[in-house]
Amino acid sequence: MNASDVKTPIVIVEDDPTWGEVLTKLFDKKYSIHLFTSGEECMANITEIRPKFMILDYHLEGMMSGWDTLKEINKLKTAKKLDPDTPIIMFTAQTDVEVAARVMSDGAFDYVRKGEDAVDRFRIILRNISRLQEERERFVAEFQVKIKRNNIYFGAIGLLIFVISTVVYLYTCPDARIITWDPFNRAQTASCMKIN
Repeated sequence: MNASDVKTPIVIVEDDPTWGEVLTKLFDKKYSIHLFTSGEECMANITEIRPKFMILDYHLEGMMSGWDTLKEINKLKTAKKLDPDTPIIMFTAQTDVEVAARVMSDGAFDYVRKGEDAVDRFRIILRNISRLQEERERFVAEFQVKIKRNNIYFGAIGLLIFVISTVVYLYTCPDARIITWDPFNRAQTASCMKIN
């Protein structure tokens, strides 16, 4: 298996087996799916997986709700244990707009309601995520090229300053220098000869 055969990992945290299967089938051709049924299970594995994006159910069974899991993931992002730009899509049957606003303000990339249009909504969101990640990668690549260009530019300027300084230094009278080596025979010029 070569590097191009390796699928990009994603994480799905969904305790409903039907939706877990739907989401797995939707993404398994392009991505390596890591399906968890609880926030605790997700948190125990997330830093090892390094997903491209995550789908997180709002209502999860267990000690951690989806919202709690989102907050814990954000702590990992802040601590740089997880890529801060990893998009998290909240997935829920909730219709309350306040819930959507709350999870978005807590760092969710988007919010998808469970229902007939959920699959189409995921496709649109993933297209947006791909575009944003491509723009980010292009920006980083362009920035790296600019840094290299600036390093070359400033290196050339530094070298030019060194060469000019060296020539000026060597062109001064040898007895005015720390090093008396005289490659230009300046000691023999009238301006350097002492008048008795």
